[in-house]
Amino acid sequence: MKKTTIRALVLGTVFLVSCIIFSITTNKVNEDMTVAMSEASIPIISFYNGDTEVNALHGYLQEMDALEMRDSIIPIDSKRKLNCSIKTYGEGIDGISYEIRSLDNERLVAEGQLNDYKVKQNKISIALDIPN
Repeated sequence: MKKTTIRALVLGTVFLVSCIIFSITTNKVNEDMTVAMSEASIPIISFYNGDTEVNALHGYLQEMDALEMRDSIIPIDSKRKLNCSIKTYGEGIDGISYEIRSLDNERLVAEGQLNDYKVKQNKISIALDIPN
């Protein structure tokens, strides 16, 4: 046999053995490392444009800077009615209030307490009349 043929045979054998060893070491059965997350507990407010749910707002456990939280525009219809829902995830709601502020967060446009809302299972439905 020629030296090149022997060399090719040796390299082929080394490659094949390397593939087998690599396959054995990497194809071990891994145990499941996933952990179940706890159920959501902070309410989420969703707004509606017709029947389409838009702009879900997540609750926070601490006060947030309002200027940093501006990331969505909420459309309202010509009747100036804003429909929204609150997913409570089984948590109790003591009351619902709102503030509408200018984009720079300096001017309070409107505020109020909501007493007229519907509760169905873990969801509160609200129809808010926006003032001019």
